[in-house]
Amino acid sequence: MPAIKWTEHPILAMPTAEQVQAMGLEDALKLWQRREDLIGLEKKDPFNYGFDHHNSAGHFQHWKDFDELLKDPDVCTIYLFGGNRSGKTELMAKRTCQRMAESPGYLAWICGLSHESSVQVQQSAVHRYIPKTWRRERRGVRQVANIAFSPKNGFTNNSFVGPNGSQAWFKNYSMEASKLEGSNLDLAWCDELVPLTWVETLRYRLIDRKGKLVVSFTPIEGYTPTVKQAMAGHIVTEWKECDTDIIPEGRMPYKGRTRDGDPIMWFFSQDNPYIPWEHFKKSALSGKTRTEKEIRAYGYVKNPIIGKFPRFDSVHVVKRDQIPREGTNYMCVDPTGGDRNWFMCWVRVDSLGRHWVYREWPDMSRYGEWAEPSNKLDGKPGPAQKADCGRNLTEYRTLIRKLEKGEAEPNMRFIDPRAGKSSVLSEKDGSYSLIDKLAEDVVGADGEVVEPGMVFLPSTHTFIDEGVQSINSLLSYNMEEPITVINEPKLYVSEDCGNTIYSLKEWTNEDGDKGACKDPVDALRYLIQMEPCYVPPGAGFSTGGGTY
Repeated sequence: MPAIKWTEHPILAMPTAEQVQAMGLEDALKLWQRREDLIGLEKKDPFNYGFDHHNSAGHFQHWKDFDELLKDPDVCTIYLFGGNRSGKTELMAKRTCQRMAESPGYLAWICGLSHESSVQVQQSAVHRYIPKTWRRERRGVRQVANIAFSPKNGFTNNSFVGPNGSQAWFKNYSMEASKLEGSNLDLAWCDELVPLTWVETLRYRLIDRKGKLVVSFTPIEGYTPTVKQAMAGHIVTEWKECDTDIIPEGRMPYKGRTRDGDPIMWFFSQDNPYIPWEHFKKSALSGKTRTEKEIRAYGYVKNPIIGKFPRFDSVHVVKRDQIPREGTNYMCVDPTGGDRNWFMCWVRVDSLGRHWVYREWPDMSRYGEWAEPSNKLDGKPGPAQKADCGRNLTEYRTLIRKLEKGEAEPNMRFIDPRAGKSSVLSEKDGSYSLIDKLAEDVVGADGEVVEPGMVFLPSTHTFIDEGVQSINSLLSYNMEEPITVINEPKLYVSEDCGNTIYSLKEWTNEDGDKGACKDPVDALRYLIQMEPCYVPPGAGFSTGGGTY
């Protein structure tokens, strides 16, 4: 007789007729009774006997993966996107109650769209998971607990207090975020379509207690400012198999991170065994566009404005240790005025002709974002454009050599052809180009060279679209086939180069020369247009003299 152990989710289908016949009627009845007992316990006490306790068959693994993020002390903000009926609210309602029960004095805000939706959605879900022992408490002179709830009106005063002093308040987005009053928090859970101002305001309420901000919703309104804050420049770190009837490629993003490093998770509607998935497909997804299916079933939304590099994706982003140690280095700079930093990038070309962007400056980890999401298609200037700016040419050369210390000097250095040839007034009232000035040695009073010059070559002066096409050619590969040595992109970017990654994902050129994320793209395309190649050691390749 085949052994069937009932440790799966209690609502899953009973054994087939063949299985019942194989195990015998008596064992089948015991299995049925066990199933009924589990369902009864779940309904009676979901806090202790909820469905996620029956996980041996792999169901609700996404809940466990989310729990790891919730427990991680280094994680402050979590974006939880998901399809309709994917279980986001149930998860957060239960986890909120669990943490309030486990941690005396725990303070939580639970935020929703309006008071009415809060009562119907968040408050009813939270009430369902409040420990039964808390509900039995009776108020007395010394009693801490204050829990009063009705299905029609929700919690009295939109809040409740547990017997251990833990407190929860229910807020809604009709309130003005800047005027919100309240204590420092352990948890701020923003459900549904949260305004970006709330996300930014709530972060500050979590600092003192090292709390968590969880933003959970289905992005049915598309690429809103809040979604853009999370998704602009995001990286997918893990994909998951999905229903090929909905997504022919058979996979959708499951885990990722924002450009700032905050984790993102996507919950799939098909992973919720409480919904009839086949019926969901027919009733909710039939006739919908690809974009609508991705949102409604998987919580994934793309920027509707397609950038100049539509194929740039997580496959092109690599960890630092994945970049080959051997190769030929190149460097390029896009100079700006003295009131802004220059943007620089370094690329290594290996023996297979692959291009690896292994460094940028200013980098996001130390200087912040070069560009940030805004109502402009190409974003707004970020702090990195101004941070510690105002260097002279000697200081830039010193900075570059400091960044390159311990590695092979670039085979060639390139520069924006227009800026490189522009006139710079010298100390002797002579007119020299920026390239000439960079190549000059700095000589001390004794005639010794204090700071050697640095040779830059002007990049080819071509139309922007030609450089864009050169980058797209290196990004391209057959996406329908596995990545192999004979089918892979020829351009990769280190995950350390966050500003380059953001720009490659978001730049549209719709804002022209004023586009905030244009400079990192310019530096890269100037370099790629020069067709850098691998030079074997000892090949005797010359980079030319000290002029152009």
